[in-house]
Amino acid sequence: PLATPVRGTTSGQVFVEVLDPEEIRIDNLYRVTFRDTLIPSGRDDTPDTLRTKDFSLFNLTSGDTLIENSTNFNMEDNPVKEGFRLTLDNSELELSVNRDRSGWAPNPEYEVDIHNYRFFLEGTPRAADYMVVFGEVGLSRSIDTTYTGLQLPAKDVNYKVYNTTITDEDGNPIEVETAFFDRHINPDSTLNDPNISLEGEFSAGLIRPDPRIPQVQDLRDQIFLFEPIGDRERVLTWFLFMSPNTTGRGGNMQVLSRNPLLGDTLHILTRKPFTSLDVFEFRMSDMQKGMVDLDKAREELKQIRVVPNPYVATNPFEPAPTMARPDQVRELHFTRIPVPSTIRIFTVDGQLVQTINATEANTFNGTYKWDMLTKDNLELSYGVYIYHVKAPDVGEHVSRFAVIK
Repeated sequence: PLATPVRGTTSGQVFVEVLDPEEIRIDNLYRVTFRDTLIPSGRDDTPDTLRTKDFSLFNLTSGDTLIENSTNFNMEDNPVKEGFRLTLDNSELELSVNRDRSGWAPNPEYEVDIHNYRFFLEGTPRAADYMVVFGEVGLSRSIDTTYTGLQLPAKDVNYKVYNTTITDEDGNPIEVETAFFDRHINPDSTLNDPNISLEGEFSAGLIRPDPRIPQVQDLRDQIFLFEPIGDRERVLTWFLFMSPNTTGRGGNMQVLSRNPLLGDTLHILTRKPFTSLDVFEFRMSDMQKGMVDLDKAREELKQIRVVPNPYVATNPFEPAPTMARPDQVRELHFTRIPVPSTIRIFTVDGQLVQTINATEANTFNGTYKWDMLTKDNLELSYGVYIYHVKAPDVGEHVSRFAVIK
């Protein structure tokens, strides 16, 4: 079985293998914690490297430390403790952008460059995923700050950035504060069409020109993300800018892409190692009698989430269209779903949209993937929906999600 992540955002997993049932301490609660290390790159234009340093295992019930500061977190064997052995899969050894899964919706051909920021060793890479939603100018407002002595005034911008790894009490992603570096010759907070003369002004907002064109090399705009880290309320974590597709050579370069427009959404997913923010827990129970900790199971109902929420045009986890199946397959994921359970989805005025029976056969690691089809086999319309989860002998959970065009 898998230990349950109770805090953090790692991509890694913690496996618990029972080797001696006679030594198992029934109903004892265990916790796995981690330490990380930030390796300076030594260059201002190159991000630091965040890596796992070690892990420790504690029996919270007895107060004993079973494993302390072990480096066996890459599928190595760990010593058997109290009848079981841990195996840790730290598949993502370094924090980095997952470029295979990051991208645009609904136009995946556009490219993106994202960097975690380093500033005199004080930059703090954040192990999180993000969503950038574009609209009209005034959708949000950037903050007033400075960057290496350069004043970045607050202004109305046409984007919002969300940390999709962290959610509020209603399961909605947290909006991230940003600063906007407008490098147009005539700054105006707008994202203009980049298909202009490369000999003149390159007011492409968020577009990185081809590096072989020095006239516009340094005119790309940037978005800086500021987030709370520990006891610090505002820490610069990442910055991003966009790269257009180009064709041609020398002075005949032609930009094939366009700037983000109303309705475009950028999904940024990261590869996350174990860090000091991650905590896993598991409770040993009498497997022969099938005992279940009902109090813990009821409490864990509060951790049920819909991902992504809001669903904006598409989901980065959805399978890409193929020759055999050219239509886009939509997916909405219900996570930390107890099995067995029943999920019912309603409109805000109480109309039943769909009933889902989550079983061992269709739910994997607590995640049910819904194809967003109604009980009448129609595609789900845009709007706000209520979902109700009922787990027999455990309890119920009610929350909401949104589908945005």
